[in-house]
Amino acid sequence: MIYLCFGNDRDKVLNRSSGLVDKALSDLPDALLVRINVEGFEKAKFEELINGRSLFSKTIIVLCDGLLSNKETSLYLSNKIEDVAVSANSFIFRDGSVDKKTTDSFKKNGAKIEELNLSPVNNSGYAGAREVKLKTGYESFNIWTESYWLRRD
Repeated sequence: MIYLCFGNDRDKVLNRSSGLVDKALSDLPDALLVRINVEGFEKAKFEELINGRSLFSKTIIVLCDGLLSNKETSLYLSNKIEDVAVSANSFIFRDGSVDKKTTDSFKKNGAKIEELNLSPVNNSGYAGAREVKLKTGYESFNIWTESYWLRRD
């Protein structure tokens, strides 16, 4: 099984992918969880995860973090996605941005794809923040008032 969670809302992507991992681990309590990131990615190890099994568990859950943002790794994964699709192991990919070609190749091979983006910015501020106006009465605060300078002695 292949899952792809991506988008510019990193918190939602992390929460959704963590939820998928938790669900997979609860469904398969003897499964082994393996995490791969861009710095630790090696083609030979990935091949082993596609075809291999663990000594103590029947399935491996592979959490791939940020692999699709690297062009070389993304190209390699696009070529190997058919092998990943027929693998007995589960692969969960999470990333910030994924190009359309990669998304299409994942979709073609039966991946469950979820795009999680920030809500659009509207006229009332960044991501819907509200402007707060303070009412202080007749006098407004100013650090250059006489009372400020009288207390400084």
